[in-house]
Amino acid sequence: MSASIDSTRERVMERRRARGLSAFLRPTGMWIVCLLYVVPLYLFVSLGARSGDASTTNPFGLDALTGENFQTAWTDGALGASLVNTAVITVGSLILIIGIGAPAGYWVARRVGRTSRFIGVMFLFGLLLPIQLGLLPLYRALVELGLIGNLGIMMLYYLAQNLPFAVFLIAGFSRGLPQAFEEAAIIDGAGPTRLFWWVVFPLLRPVVATIVILQGISIWNDFLAPLLFLSGSGYQTVTVSVFSFVGEYTANWNLVFAGLLIAILPLLIAYFLLQRHIVEGFEGGVRG
Repeated sequence: MSASIDSTRERVMERRRARGLSAFLRPTGMWIVCLLYVVPLYLFVSLGARSGDASTTNPFGLDALTGENFQTAWTDGALGASLVNTAVITVGSLILIIGIGAPAGYWVARRVGRTSRFIGVMFLFGLLLPIQLGLLPLYRALVELGLIGNLGIMMLYYLAQNLPFAVFLIAGFSRGLPQAFEEAAIIDGAGPTRLFWWVVFPLLRPVVATIVILQGISIWNDFLAPLLFLSGSGYQTVTVSVFSFVGEYTANWNLVFAGLLIAILPLLIAYFLLQRHIVEGFEGGVRG
């Protein structure tokens, strides 16, 4: 009897020690991960807001703070016009992606048959095949057609690149929606178009917000496609404008970091406005 009590006591003590070790390791690991993100961000802001000499001698300091880098980056890099071009491309692309991907994803989720399954598989193949494989022939075709430097072509490019992912998430999220609202709308005489846009689409708001954030960030930060398809035109995106501060032999890193800080500000604002929908929409899309 006493041996059993001693054994039970030892197991209880082992569990307490394990819990104590876990309680110590978890916050320690979180602080380490936090530092891995905070230190580069601190350097990023410090280099962008300081003069070149001060940032070279003491990159971790906060002395010699100035707003001259931001003003120079804004004027010399023409960041105002670049931000407008980037915003037009991003918003236009997202409208096309949501406008086509939402009804397509809902149709794939609700329709039962070989056609819907085949189309769903084709969209999955679109997730597997990187669009970068077709950049060279696509560029040559656009040059022959005289469509280089067209913002509309950039929107169509991003539509083709991001539509499979949007359809995948929306289809998965739609499978988890109750059909009672749709059946009630059909009884009331709603047609297919009105049924989707007035009844179903408001229910897709979480996954739509997720797509807007994830794909909006991807489009906003893209560098290769605007460099190829907008080269030689009067249109530049913000990433290409920031790249202009990097020369063949020299680079003004203070202007680069200042320009990047200006470029990410709209993304941060959009993220904070939509962040409460992101996890809910992504989990719903994957779970469905």
